[in-house]
Amino acid sequence: MYFSAVMHHVAAHPEDPDAAAFADRARQWHDNYLVWGRSTLGFGYYLLQKN
Repeated sequence: MYFSAVMHHVAAHPEDPDAAAFADRARQWHDNYLVWGRSTLGFGYYLLQKN
């Protein structure tokens, strides 16, 4: 969702002076997710205590 949201924002606001930087950052994040994220991200271990 992060990647698509940023890319939609960039497409909707091409006049934004930060649009290119946002797109580059989102692409870098997405590429890293595809390489490393599936094995290291998306896993959570939660310990909850009921009082």
